[in-house]
Amino acid sequence: MSNSVASQEKRVLEILPSNNATAYGSTGKQNVIKFEIADVPALMLGESVRLNFEIDTYQDAASKTRPTMASDFNIDKCNGFQSIIQQVLLSSRRYSTGTNLESITSYSRLSSSMKSALFSPAQHLSNSVHADGSYGKGMTCKDEPATKVELLQVSDPTLQAQRKKLIKKTPVSLQLNSALLNSSLSLDQIGGIHLQIFLKENIGSVFWGTDVSPSASSYEISNVSLTVPVVYKSQQQIAAERANPQPSISFMAWTNIYNVIQNAGSNSLNNRVSFKGLVSVIQNSLPVSHISNSSYNEDTLFAFGGVEEMSMSRQGVRAPKEWTFNVERERNTASLNNIAESVNYSQIVEEYLGAFRNPRDVYFSGVIGQNLRGFAGEKDGIFGMGTSYSPQSGSGITQQGNITMNLITKAQDPDKTDLSSTQFGVHNFYLARNDLLINPSQGIMVA
Repeated sequence: MSNSVASQEKRVLEILPSNNATAYGSTGKQNVIKFEIADVPALMLGESVRLNFEIDTYQDAASKTRPTMASDFNIDKCNGFQSIIQQVLLSSRRYSTGTNLESITSYSRLSSSMKSALFSPAQHLSNSVHADGSYGKGMTCKDEPATKVELLQVSDPTLQAQRKKLIKKTPVSLQLNSALLNSSLSLDQIGGIHLQIFLKENIGSVFWGTDVSPSASSYEISNVSLTVPVVYKSQQQIAAERANPQPSISFMAWTNIYNVIQNAGSNSLNNRVSFKGLVSVIQNSLPVSHISNSSYNEDTLFAFGGVEEMSMSRQGVRAPKEWTFNVERERNTASLNNIAESVNYSQIVEEYLGAFRNPRDVYFSGVIGQNLRGFAGEKDGIFGMGTSYSPQSGSGITQQGNITMNLITKAQDPDKTDLSSTQFGVHNFYLARNDLLINPSQGIMVA
């Protein structure tokens, strides 16, 4: 077989971290993993890029004591070990201008929305659990007891099954939820990729439960590698691109902005943004008091404290939908388990799923009635909001100015029996299409 023919075949590259360390992890360990994806004449199949490692979880790091099946030591059911990642940054190797092509600063929250909205409970159990340790939320068949999710954390069957991943060294293979990686880029045109993955240092942001100690517990990962499938270009393709160089490359990227709901009642969350091709926005929330708190699951998705009304606007004009979503939600003030099931969530849920893809194409999802109903403590919520700005073409819209979410919420604290109000943090993830302008002599510019 000649080299010219072999160069057109698909290859899988295994890349080791450029800042090679014995182990990475939480407090006391290197928490940044860096990879250099080479500038080669090939197309990167980004959807199949995998971060591989083995993880050790310690209830007490000093004595190397692991959790047991009887420990109240848990990780988010939908995210699994995606929860250890805080931030993902991607930039060009060749055109090192200090500009990140994509920066996801609250990665685990974005992943939590994606893994709950686009994976059903059964899909987690049959597929995703083998890759990232996620078991999913909710019943997988009608014969399961409806009260399963309301059991004590230690005896919850789903948490027990997931705990098996925490009591021993576990191999993990994560699919990175990066829009840029999923754009299938030409590596020689973009100049290779510099990938930085920041791990969470605060153990309370990863694990939760009464047996998690913020000062004593830890995790560490070892044998880290990145697998990158590529398809090498033929000699004819290389010659054609050199004769007619492409002046720009189109790619997608996530950008996230954090807001706070200050009080119950009417709230306007304003974000001033500049996007050439805004495609969609995904939003999720949690009480501010739960952040970095090992008593709570930081990657659960709360219902914004009890949404009553929501609308979205661009520069003062209601858009992309002209109507307001009204939700009549009744609660029994004695218990969160008695949320009325007749609430009108259908439109909000459809808009939320539409922020990922056409709702008719979402065949599997964890956004199901059982999960939406709400449970005591809401430690396993899957609620989110969002919308698509160009559902037909997918090319995005030009947005220069304010995007506002107008929200009326009860802002109810799920940890208080009187459901008093509390502050809620809101993560806004904007998906936008960008153009990368390439000038070999001057570098690159994102437009």
